[in-house]
Amino acid sequence: MNPFLNRYETYSNADLLRVLENEESYQVEAVEAAKDILAKRNLSDRELDEAKRVLEIEKDKELERLEERERVKTTAINYFYGAIDSIHPIQKSEIQAGRMVILISIVFGLIALYNWYTNLGFVQFALIHGASLYDITTIESLFIPLLLTIAVVQFCRIKKSGWFLLAFYLTYSTVGSLSLMILYGGFLSDWNSVHFIVLYPSTNPETYLFLSLFYGLTLWGITFKKMLEHFGVSRREAVVTIGLGAVASNAIILSFMIT
Repeated sequence: MNPFLNRYETYSNADLLRVLENEESYQVEAVEAAKDILAKRNLSDRELDEAKRVLEIEKDKELERLEERERVKTTAINYFYGAIDSIHPIQKSEIQAGRMVILISIVFGLIALYNWYTNLGFVQFALIHGASLYDITTIESLFIPLLLTIAVVQFCRIKKSGWFLLAFYLTYSTVGSLSLMILYGGFLSDWNSVHFIVLYPSTNPETYLFLSLFYGLTLWGITFKKMLEHFGVSRREAVVTIGLGAVASNAIILSFMIT
């Protein structure tokens, strides 16, 4: 006996027609049961048209649902690629360069606030416990957030000095993060410096790798031709600025290693 007969007896005419229109999705016994029951019901043309009309309405609703899903999907994709486009270093217009400036200013403005929050606490702690205001650790703790703050303000205002300061900071941070990744990756196993550890907390080398990539990619973005033109910076000026940032970063780290 066909196991689907009893269940399909309760199905509407439209339900049974749906089975027949999608035979490939049902078992052979299910399709045969639907055919047998419809044959027994001996539907009139009117009843058959009504059942088909129900199926058409269902199809229209399903089509609308799929179209709506596609619209949402398309909107999400466009939004995603729009966000990527705004931070991608290869920009095609002044408008896109302006969007990149705004995004970088917001991100590094937040980083500057975080630096002030963390570094001021360290400076206060160091001074209370006898450290000099002119100690190299104290100086860098104040210099870096101050440099970044001025850089973000000027960069957001499309000032040439803002580009120089931000490029210097990004280079300083990229080279510093790479150096720390190397040092904490093995060199510091038998070497220690209290000042160094306080200013540059020991953490996984992967963390410094991530930071170096973050700062490095941002630096790459602001050195693209459209960005340089946006700020009126020449290629030579960019190279000199990056070189100074790299020298300063290595000088600070070396100064701790020899103390």
